[in-house]
Amino acid sequence: MVAPRTSIVLVSRWSCLSALLVLGSGALLAARVEAQGRAPAAEHPASWGDSHVGDPLPTLVESDDCLFCHRRDIGPIWPDDVHRQSVRVLDSDSELSRFVRSRFAAVGQGFEGISAVMGGERMLHFLRPNDQPGQFSMLSAAVVPGGDRPGQLVRTEGARWQGSLFGRRCAGCHSTAVETSSMAFSAPSIECYSCHGAVDGSHAADPASALLAEANKTPARVVASICGQCHIRSGVSATTGRPYANHFVPGDNLFRDLAVNFSDEALAAKNPIDRHVLHNIRSIVIYGEENITCLTCHSTHSPSLVGRHAGLQANAMCDICHDRSGDRWSLFEFEVSSDHCEYGSEWLAAEAVRAAAAELRRRELEAEQLQAFLEFFQVSTDVGEGEGEEDVAAEAEDVAVGQDLPEVEEAPEVQEAEEPPNDR
Repeated sequence: MVAPRTSIVLVSRWSCLSALLVLGSGALLAARVEAQGRAPAAEHPASWGDSHVGDPLPTLVESDDCLFCHRRDIGPIWPDDVHRQSVRVLDSDSELSRFVRSRFAAVGQGFEGISAVMGGERMLHFLRPNDQPGQFSMLSAAVVPGGDRPGQLVRTEGARWQGSLFGRRCAGCHSTAVETSSMAFSAPSIECYSCHGAVDGSHAADPASALLAEANKTPARVVASICGQCHIRSGVSATTGRPYANHFVPGDNLFRDLAVNFSDEALAAKNPIDRHVLHNIRSIVIYGEENITCLTCHSTHSPSLVGRHAGLQANAMCDICHDRSGDRWSLFEFEVSSDHCEYGSEWLAAEAVRAAAAELRRRELEAEQLQAFLEFFQVSTDVGEGEGEEDVAAEAEDVAVGQDLPEVEEAPEVQEAEEPPNDR
């Protein structure tokens, strides 16, 4: 008889906070277990390990210190490493800097002080240091680099610098060692500490002390926690409500604080990239299947190892991205889109709806202002025959439905009254 397989459906963001179960010395996330009729039996993802929630963060060993010994193996590739590039300084003479300036100049807006860029081929966000140490302000306007309209600038209406947005939404995966109360990071971008943990001087004599090192033999569930801290993009901290874990340190159990919905329904709603991440991590932390981890196909310092990927034995995870029905496997067509990270056609479509609504409201206000202007000068009673109230109403209606504002002739002189400025 096959033992029933269960999957854990973690509770929602706000109910999670009120549904914490205290077990031993750690806080475990409340869960609902549903039978799926498959083996092996499930375990709670927070049932092992510990966390640094409520504890101070360990001392950060900066990447420059690591590169002193790793200057030959990691040094040459580190400047272009995908983790290192998660936030990068915007050189004023670089091609990217010229590109950014041209995009803002095209809409007649210039934002001084942009010093760093976050994002890549799907979306570029712009940052500058604010008046608090270890914090960035983020510009509400952003650039979509590719697609049908390369360099499309979005959210330019009322664009402004936002002081806490980076800390609340982005810092956990685009900077290193974020302190919870201040949301201040210890280093911008992803440094060695974020994946390899807090190592000290003894690491030089003991290479195995660094997590994910070949000599370390890092357990699968620890690998899942390290990679999942950023590559799970649907989790919520049970203690802060932010989309990244509170004081996560490599070696901790990520799921002591990060609430994630691992249900079949939740996975089915994701795009294939996010789904395969959740599928693999669920198989490890809930079902104890440790034969495949992120490092089976991916390297810490390169996005994918094609040889490893192609050499894997076929399994259920392949079906997330590949159609295996024919003689040759084919890759499903799909697009990666993220509401949280704000990119992809789905997000752009929603953003276009929001922008259209804002534009409609702006034109409605212009129509109201035009009507008030006309009423002030009593144009409707002064115009010639056939150009009375119906024409005035038609002009206002044109504005309301989004047509260009009609040119308004000079108002007739009004005796003993100063002509107010035209504030259309």
